[in-house]
Amino acid sequence: MTGARLGAALLCAAMLLSGCGAGAGQRGKGSPSRAPKMTRQRPGTPVPAAASSPAPPAADPDKVADRSMAAVARALPAGAVSVAVRNVQTGDEYEFGADRGMWAGSVYKLLVLEALLLERQRTGSWFSSEELADISAMIEQSDNAAGYRMYLDAGGSAALAAAARRLGLRHTVIGRSDPAFTTMAGRDGITLLSRLIDRGPLTRRSRAFVLHLMHRVQADQRWGAGVLADPDSSFANKNGWLEVDDSNGPGEDDGGRWLVNSLGLVRVHGQRLLVAIFTRHDPDRDAGIELVEDLARIAAPAVLASR
Repeated sequence: MTGARLGAALLCAAMLLSGCGAGAGQRGKGSPSRAPKMTRQRPGTPVPAAASSPAPPAADPDKVADRSMAAVARALPAGAVSVAVRNVQTGDEYEFGADRGMWAGSVYKLLVLEALLLERQRTGSWFSSEELADISAMIEQSDNAAGYRMYLDAGGSAALAAAARRLGLRHTVIGRSDPAFTTMAGRDGITLLSRLIDRGPLTRRSRAFVLHLMHRVQADQRWGAGVLADPDSSFANKNGWLEVDDSNGPGEDDGGRWLVNSLGLVRVHGQRLLVAIFTRHDPDRDAGIELVEDLARIAAPAVLASR
């Protein structure tokens, strides 16, 4: 993928965002009704119904997103993106791209923390001061050594796989050589986020603990889903990025290209959105971040309710 090719695709996507569209993404329940047809008439002059002139219908935002996503995807290697967004208030959902098989990178650390909390809930215990320090470093700073210690503390691959099932992550597979190569996709990312706001496996205390840390992610990692956030609003995020060389083993090599991912809970026009974006085969980290943020901007309007 060249920068020029991707840049042209993003320009095309921006043009599509302002106009028509059709495509093959998916939209969930609760879609807002379309705008009613309007009629025009000269003041004081009744116009028969048969003569009324309906305005062109507004473009379906999900179809516009589909067209824009497709324009970007054509400039990328196959299977390079997976996008999912959900409007918490309306239940509207939008998905595009792969439904599994995207490397998690440091996003796996959020799964580790939720797994740890499930275990602490079961035993009725809490974390030691040393564990709390590692957990904070793992989420707020994305510290790899702390994340791996907590992965082992959670019970390793088998325990993480069991926790993923309990959390409802249907397409998540724990990495073989390293938990950073855990595979998932947008849908499972949304599920992982939803466990932080919905009543379910995690208690209120557990949910508040995770969100507190995600709101405190250090400044140089506040990219990705957060690009959507309303000005002066707070958002929670956990990002992942990794240069993938060819030393990891079968199925976990990528010739030095990058994975760049972002999960976040953000307010957009006052509406709360869950956002999960996974990319792979990126030429470098900066290009991956740019792509993630462009995909977020394209997808969000598909689930925003009319104001």
